[in-house]
Amino acid sequence: MEPVSFAFAVVGVFQTCIQGYAIISDAYNAPSDAQQAARRIRIESAVLHGWGQHFDVLGQPPDQNEKLKVFIGRGPTYAGVFSTLCAISEIFVDIRRMKDRYGIVFDYKKKREKIPRDVEDLLNGRELSPQPSPGQNQQSSAALSRVKYFKTKMSVLARCQWSLSGKTRINSLINELREYNDDLIRLCTWVAQAQINRGLPTVALPGVNNYVALHTLANTAEEAAKENPSSPSAEGRRRIADTARFKARIKTPNSVSDKLRSRRHELDMQEFRIFRSNRNEHKWTTAVWLKGQIMVFIEWRTYGRNSVVLNDPTLARTLDKHELESLIQVQIQRLGDFLCTRDRPSEFRTLHCLGTFEDAQNQRYGFVYQVPRHLQELPPHFQPEDLTERLPGSLTNLFNGTSPIDLGFRFDGGRKLMESIIVMHACGWLHKDICSDNILFFPAKSTDRSGRIDNRKKDFGRLYIMGY
Repeated sequence: MEPVSFAFAVVGVFQTCIQGYAIISDAYNAPSDAQQAARRIRIESAVLHGWGQHFDVLGQPPDQNEKLKVFIGRGPTYAGVFSTLCAISEIFVDIRRMKDRYGIVFDYKKKREKIPRDVEDLLNGRELSPQPSPGQNQQSSAALSRVKYFKTKMSVLARCQWSLSGKTRINSLINELREYNDDLIRLCTWVAQAQINRGLPTVALPGVNNYVALHTLANTAEEAAKENPSSPSAEGRRRIADTARFKARIKTPNSVSDKLRSRRHELDMQEFRIFRSNRNEHKWTTAVWLKGQIMVFIEWRTYGRNSVVLNDPTLARTLDKHELESLIQVQIQRLGDFLCTRDRPSEFRTLHCLGTFEDAQNQRYGFVYQVPRHLQELPPHFQPEDLTERLPGSLTNLFNGTSPIDLGFRFDGGRKLMESIIVMHACGWLHKDICSDNILFFPAKSTDRSGRIDNRKKDFGRLYIMGY
C-alpha cells in the first residue's frame, strides 16, 4: 500500500473521530446531568485535535501532506495509527455499545417528525451497509471502504441527540478514549510528543470566552492530568489548565470581585524618578519607584494620530481628536489589564506589569514593569550609572555582537518564544510586533562578593517579549 493511500485512509478515519467527539463533547448542549462528562470528553477531543494539528491532517490534501506520509510511511506506524483511529470511530458509531457499556442513549432530534429509515436502522442496531472485512479486498481498498462505512454511520448519527442513563458508566468511555489518544501520541517521537503537548491550549481554548466556562475547563483539565500523571499527554492537559485560568482572569468582567478579576493599577508619574540614559529611551527606560526605592522598567506607548497602539492608520484619519483619544484610552486599558494579570503561566515570558501612568506632556503612557529580583534593590547612595549597568540588551544587540551565538541557546530561545506566543494566541491576543528589538535580556546575577552588576554578562536563559 502506497503512502498516499495510507494518508487518505488516515485522514478519512480521523475526520469521523472528530465528528464523533463533536457530537458527544458539546457541554452546552449536553443533558444537565452529563455536562461534567462532556467537558472531560472535550479535553480528550482537544488531545486528538492536537495530534492531528501537529501532522496537519486536515490542513493539506492527503497526497500533498509530506509530514503525514513520512510519519505513517513505516508499516508498523501506519497499522498502529489506523487501527487506533478505527477503534475510536467504532466506539462512536456502535449504538448498542454506547447504551449497554457507557450508558449513553441516542434518539432522533426532531421529536414530532417521522424518523427516517436510516436513522431508525441505526438506533435499532441494524447495519446500514455491510461492514467490509480487510481480508476480502486488497489492503488499500479495504481501508478506504472501512472509512466510508464509518462516515456513512456518522452522518446519520449527527441527526440524533443523546442522554445519559448511567452517570458512572460514562467514565469508562472517557478512560478508553484517553487510552486511545495516549496510544496515538506514543507512536510519535519524543520531540513530536513535546510539540503536541505545547500546542494543546491553542486547540482547547479558542471559542471559550466566558470566564466561568474557562475556570470549569481549567479544573477539568487539571483533574484529567492528575488522574494519570504518567500519560504522554498529561503535560498538555496541565498546560490547558494553566492557560485557561490565565484567560479566565483576563475575561472576568468588572462586576466580579477583585480576587478573580485582573485589572491594571493607575499609577502617578510623580512617584517615579525616570532616567533617560539609553539610545532606546523613546521606547523604554529605567526608573526608581520612590515608593519603595526599587528599580523598575518602563515602556512608552504614545497616543495621537501616529500612535502604534492603533495599528490602523486609515482608522486614525477618519476620527476626530476626541474620538481618537477615547479609542486609544480603551486600547491602553485593555493592554494594561492583559499585562497586569496575576498568576500567569510560566511559559508567558513577559515582565510582570505593575500598572500604568500618563505622561500628558509627551502624549504617552508609561507601562511600569517589575525587573528580575536581583536588579530591584539599589545601593543606599546609588548613582545614575548604577541603573545604566542594569539596562537590558536586545536580541538585535546579540546578533550584532562579535561573539558567536551558541546553537543550544538558539534552540532554547526559539522554544521559549514559541511557548509564550502559544499562550498569547490561546488567550486571544496578538503581539503584532515580535522582532529581535523587542526580545530583551537583563544582566545576570553577580557571582562575586561585591554584588556589583556587570552589564556585559546577560542572563540569556531568561528572555522577555516586550514591545506590545
